[in-house]
Amino acid sequence: MQNSDDTLNILFLDDSDADRELNMLALKDSGLQFSATEAVDEKEYLNALDEVNVESFDIVLSDFALPGYDGLAALKALQKRCPDIPFIIISGKIEEELAVEVLKQGATDYVFKNRLDRLPRAVERAIKEKKAEIELKQFKKTLDAALDCIFIFDTTGFNFSYVNQGAVNHVGYTRDELLNMTPADIQPEYDVEDFRKLVKPLMDGDRHALTFETVHCHKNGKRIPVEILLQLIAPRGEKARFVSVVRDITERRRAEKERIQLQKQLHDAQRMEAIGTLAGGIAHDFNNILAIIKGFSEIALNHELAEDHPARYSIEQVKIASERAIELVRQILTSSRKKKHVMTQIKITPIIKETVKLLRASLPATIKIQFEQMAPSDDILGDSGKFHQVLMNLCTNAAHAMQTRDGVLKIALKETDAASVAFNSQFDLASDSCLMLSVSDTGHGMAPSVMEHIFEPYFSTKSKEEGTGLGLSVTHGIVKAFGGDIRVTSKLDQGTVFKLYFPLIKGDTSLTGKHSERIPKGNEHILFVDDEEAVAVAGRRMLVHLGYTVTIKTNSSEALETFRSNPDDFDLVITDMTMPHLTGDRLARKLMYIRPEIPIILCTGYDKRLTLEKAKSLGVRDLLQKPVGWRDLAMAIRRALDSN
Repeated sequence: MQNSDDTLNILFLDDSDADRELNMLALKDSGLQFSATEAVDEKEYLNALDEVNVESFDIVLSDFALPGYDGLAALKALQKRCPDIPFIIISGKIEEELAVEVLKQGATDYVFKNRLDRLPRAVERAIKEKKAEIELKQFKKTLDAALDCIFIFDTTGFNFSYVNQGAVNHVGYTRDELLNMTPADIQPEYDVEDFRKLVKPLMDGDRHALTFETVHCHKNGKRIPVEILLQLIAPRGEKARFVSVVRDITERRRAEKERIQLQKQLHDAQRMEAIGTLAGGIAHDFNNILAIIKGFSEIALNHELAEDHPARYSIEQVKIASERAIELVRQILTSSRKKKHVMTQIKITPIIKETVKLLRASLPATIKIQFEQMAPSDDILGDSGKFHQVLMNLCTNAAHAMQTRDGVLKIALKETDAASVAFNSQFDLASDSCLMLSVSDTGHGMAPSVMEHIFEPYFSTKSKEEGTGLGLSVTHGIVKAFGGDIRVTSKLDQGTVFKLYFPLIKGDTSLTGKHSERIPKGNEHILFVDDEEAVAVAGRRMLVHLGYTVTIKTNSSEALETFRSNPDDFDLVITDMTMPHLTGDRLARKLMYIRPEIPIILCTGYDKRLTLEKAKSLGVRDLLQKPVGWRDLAMAIRRALDSN
């Protein structure tokens, strides 16, 4: 190649010494700096190409007619060894057809010996063009190595004139196929006229570049999301061309979708946390009200009203209603907490009946609700709040499927053979039977493509305002946690049937935790502390009927001073947790500091910070959830006193 001092290395092939001298003289007279290697025949020429590094030559100047050799053969020998070196024919006489053939075969130019004044310009032009050609090849290699896809096309018909290897790999067409195509052939969102409108701001000079997102269509039909940077390039003296740099944004779209989903999950979690906080605050106050209602109802029924008293039925209904409200609060708290639920033996028929009552009050009259109880036994291992949540989810979905038509929501419970159900049970219940709970509707049904995804989190056919897509996912998780299984069948315009299978528990077990003993009584002195006066009064009347002496206080600070004055007067302290001035746990610490062995029972309407384990670590004997039932309170008192 050319030396750093701009001296050219030229190989001269000519059998005439005089002609070679004339050629070199023409170049020297033009001021061209060069070093010469001379050959007079084929042998010397090939030796020069092979013995000297052929790439060291910048150009070959060859006579056409040589003894036993010619310019075409010399050209082919050079092309075989180094096709990038320019080759100029210098001939005394050459027919036009032969000259054209020489150029077709790859010669850079030809010069007649009687016009050697053209030789310096021909050499300079050949060197310049070959250098530009080499640089272009290197540039194309660089473009082919680029990660982005590059398309270059004209401004009239938008035909591709260049595509890099990345573009070929991107759309799956060969380079030759793409060079016979336009952007509209791979961008289904645009036809030629649409594309012309898109690039008009570039053509008019209003914009220097356009960046936009669209879709490319692969040769196999796959649609690929892309981001395109489009520019109009107009080098001086050349036609303007569009250069399009294309980037596959499939991964970016996937990451963006995941980010949006994570944001939604975070929003849902924050919303649930806010609901839980609100539910906790409401539950504390509401539980105090329910404690008063339930407490005075039980006092009236157990001690003040005769069996035939006309008001007895009414008070019993008040008590039943309060117990329903207590369970409702418990379900609200259960739904708003993220905690592991303790599995116990539960009867599900009462829960189903309670759910049906709630549904009758909330669903439109166009939906008829039916419940068929065909199971002689209905005990399963689970959590009543979670079972209620499952049933409400299924029934709400069923009602939604019938919102535009009259329909029937049918709930059925029956016993069936467990061998036909693929249980995923971790409880090892040796049961030959299972309970099948079916929830069916006569709504619009589901297509098979929808049924494939119904248990996936965040999948929903409802609008964002109507649902989160979590209901059936949560339902599936709860049923599996109960050791059960869930099946679904559906037909379009006929309805949907969900069948839930649970291992059946037969006979009485220790899982129920129910007490059959008589309500225990006593004669000890109890300090009862609650900032709600009606709760304190109800508590005192209840305990007095059980034989205890009771002192009540509605101010925790006053209760502390009363105890401090006569600590040995009291056998037990029952205190609310959430109170102004001094909370129940702080009061307990101060009381035990005065008298370490004093038994204390804490009662709480709702406090997510306090668990039974934590309460016992403070020295408290028991933690009761308000409103406390007659039997539960009596049993807790005896446990605390008798343990002393």
